[in-house]
Amino acid sequence: MAIQWDLSISIISIIVFGICSVSFLFNVGVLMQIKASAFLEKFDDKEKIIKDAQKKLFDLKADALRKLICLFPYFISIVFCYSVSPFITGFCKKQFPNCLPKEYTIDLFIFLLLYVIFLIGEAFWGINEKHIIRKGSRIYYNRPWILMMMIIILFIGTNILESAISKEIIQSIMSFFHIHNIEEFHLTYVFAIVALLNNLFIIKFISRLIVLIDCDTYIKYLKEENRYYSFYGIANLILSLFTILISVFFIVKYSIWKELNFLVGAVAFLMVLGISVLAGQRDYFVSMTRRKCIKNNKVYYRDVNDKKRLVDDKN
Repeated sequence: MAIQWDLSISIISIIVFGICSVSFLFNVGVLMQIKASAFLEKFDDKEKIIKDAQKKLFDLKADALRKLICLFPYFISIVFCYSVSPFITGFCKKQFPNCLPKEYTIDLFIFLLLYVIFLIGEAFWGINEKHIIRKGSRIYYNRPWILMMMIIILFIGTNILESAISKEIIQSIMSFFHIHNIEEFHLTYVFAIVALLNNLFIIKFISRLIVLIDCDTYIKYLKEENRYYSFYGIANLILSLFTILISVFFIVKYSIWKELNFLVGAVAFLMVLGISVLAGQRDYFVSMTRRKCIKNNKVYYRDVNDKKRLVDDKN
């Protein structure tokens, strides 16, 4: 028997839950960045900042507009992943005919669910400063062997779990998510892989590069012209517009809005949850840069107590 969608579930409730989850994980990302910052230890009252961030952890409405603006490029990247999925699917079928499943399978989607749960758990692990390792400008987390074993179990366990599920149940699950044929399944399958790779590598690398360049250009323009422009804002805007234009092109070309299903929405939601922590980290790093100022051609940092601390006395 096919699983039926419970119409009593309010769409508004689902949206509210999603927004609250994203906002909470954004706050977790902010707290992670504060805990990992060696700069705050030297130039600010880090303990006070940590206490303030902990108080705001469950304040899901605080800075809602700023969070929305910050998260927008990350949301667009997920849309972009879906828009290019038909092209990648077609390429795979042409060049690698046997790379996509011949029948419905849920191992990848089980893995995504467990992996996002793992990422959220790791985010809370990263809040503890004992687990933070700094090497130059890079931050690493001292993961225990148990967490590393969990990653291996994720890969192995998903196949074992799927083998225990009958094809009839898998078919019912696909019907529940409104997937009606193998072509729709292939599109969703490829989207899940592309979105996962985007979260793990592409958006992480690009966002880190943007905030580091923004930090350099901010100080440079303050020193040279006593004014600044936000490279962070401009870069995010240009990238967002660029990806929107490409997404619209592929969406119109392949008419993929006709193939939207609940599983695509579920995958997108999981990816947004995973990326919200990163967005919070990047946003707070930029806010630290914005607290720097120039006085007598020297760089000062305005701390949480509104005191100016000398950061760089080189002219």
